Amino acid sequence: MFCNFNFWFYFARGKPNTCPASLDDVVAKCKENKQTCAQVGGVAAVVFIIYMFFSDGDFSFLMTLSSLLSLASFLNVGRVIFAKNSVTGVSCRMMECYVVAFFMRLISILSMDGYLPYDRTGDYIYRATEIGCFLSSCFIVTKMDFAGQILLKIDISNFHFFDIFRPISRQ
Repeated sequence: MFCNFNFWFYFARGKPNTCPASLDDVVAKCKENKQTCAQVGGVAAVVFIIYMFFSDGDFSFLMTLSSLLSLASFLNVGRVIFAKNSVTGVSCRMMECYVVAFFMRLISILSMDGYLPYDRTGDYIYRATEIGCFLSSCFIVTKMDFAGQILLKIDISNFHFFDIFRPISRQ
């Protein structure tokens, strides 16, 4: 019954063949991982409240939902970086790409309404979550800069950010 969700494999701690067989197993795993369950429950509650009170129930709410989940994930990465005071495992180049992508999206949604969801969440909530995503990704890049990952080039990724613009410059 509970084996259909990939989410439960996270609780199995990397053991692919262990799957909760009953509700008691799920409750036991949630007791072991209280902080994770609280975060997932909190995000689900916020999404439910926004859907019920601020949305028209239109299909375009999925854009707001994806933005809310992105914000929750970036805030979680920022929280872990702040708590551990380490940026180990986070790619500096990828976060730089996120900063540029969120900045370009902010230019689009703050200046024109064509990219916004059609329901009421597109008026303020979608814009606020996109601003939050941009600021949280800037925070992560800033923490990497202070950790010396940018200055010392400790990042092991081979991707160089300005390679994105190389085809544009050749035209």
